[in-house]
Amino acid sequence: NALLFRSTNAPFSIPTPSARLKRLQQRWSAGSSTCIRSLGGSVTIGARLAPGEVPFPALLFSLLRGAYPQHHDCDSFGSGGFGSKFYLSCVDAYVPVGCDLVVLDVAVNDISGTEKARHLALDAVVRNLLEPPLSVGGIILMNWYNLWDSPGSKPFRNAGIAEKVAEANGVSTLSMRDWVTLSPRNDSSRFWAADSKHPSQLGHMLIAHALALTLFHGSAASSTPGSTP
Repeated sequence: NALLFRSTNAPFSIPTPSARLKRLQQRWSAGSSTCIRSLGGSVTIGARLAPGEVPFPALLFSLLRGAYPQHHDCDSFGSGGFGSKFYLSCVDAYVPVGCDLVVLDVAVNDISGTEKARHLALDAVVRNLLEPPLSVGGIILMNWYNLWDSPGSKPFRNAGIAEKVAEANGVSTLSMRDWVTLSPRNDSSRFWAADSKHPSQLGHMLIAHALALTLFHGSAASSTPGSTP
């Protein structure tokens, strides 16, 4: 369940939706209202965006309401450097019981401790979301390369953890591997803010559209003109 951006100009593949996302699509098609939360770090809150610019969660929520105009309870939360260990202690404070979908962008900030410890922390957050009392309907794990590596260097050391956790728990991943680097290449610089570590407004639009394509793929909304990006 990975959406791979091989480069900013190359086609990317849209996977078959997971069983959890298919059930969510069915609820939308039936006209049901849904609850969605986006949790993460500085990217989630739109760090480095200019005044008036909009981070990807708000853009995603707008796309959802355009495709399925019934009422949706949507909100996001994050702060600089927030990773799995932070949310492990308080995820229930930000996610209502029975929430339909959580977009979780935390792995890029899981940089301390052993690989096993980071794996266990992310897995524990996902399990806390899926199991009672929260019983979240679906999760999308956003997976990045290390923002502090240079182009051509080895992948972010957590690159495989999100996929392993997703597979073990039956949830989806969104992977933007080559797109995310410290020093933007000529074809991707417009997607980055001046610090080269956070997306620009165009970058946030790319993330929101990638999430929407993942959510709507194979649904009625994906074939309705004007309803999807």
